[in-house]
Amino acid sequence: MANGAAIPLRKTENEAARVREAIDDFVDAFQAKNLERIVSHYAPNVVAFDLMPPLRHVGIEAWRKVWEDTLPMMQGEITIEFQDLSIDVVGNMATAHALSHFVMDAGGAEGGDDEMDIWMRWSAVFQNIAGQWLITHEHNSVPIDMEGGKALLELRP
Repeated sequence: MANGAAIPLRKTENEAARVREAIDDFVDAFQAKNLERIVSHYAPNVVAFDLMPPLRHVGIEAWRKVWEDTLPMMQGEITIEFQDLSIDVVGNMATAHALSHFVMDAGGAEGGDDEMDIWMRWSAVFQNIAGQWLITHEHNSVPIDMEGGKALLELRP
C-alpha cells in the first residue's frame, strides 16, 4: 500500500483492453510475417508449448528460432482470428484463451491443396513488464484421435 491507499486486486477493464491491443498487434505482426514484431510480444523467459517439436521451447532465443524456421514455410496470405477470446487480469498478470482460426492461402483454388484452414486451442499468460504486456507462456494445441493417434485438424467450433 502506498500512502495507506489500497491497491485493487483486479485491474480495470482498461488493462484487459491493453492485453487485447497486444494480442491484436501480435496478430497483425504474424499476418505480416514480421519476425521482429512477432518476437517483441514475448518475455525473455517465455515458455511455449507449440505444434512444432520439441515438447516445449524455453527462452526467447529458442522461440525466435522456431519463428525463423517456420515463417519461410508460410507461403501466401495468412489470416488469424480468435473466437470466444477471454482475458482476465489480476495485478501485473493476465491470462487469455480462445479458439484460434488459422487460414493460409498460398494462391490455389479455394479449399485446394494450397490452402490450410485449421482451428486450434490457444492460451497465453501475460506479464506487465515495464508497462508492456508480454507473453510469458503460450500454448497451442489441437485435439487428437485417441485411438488412431492422429491430430484432428478438420474440427470446427
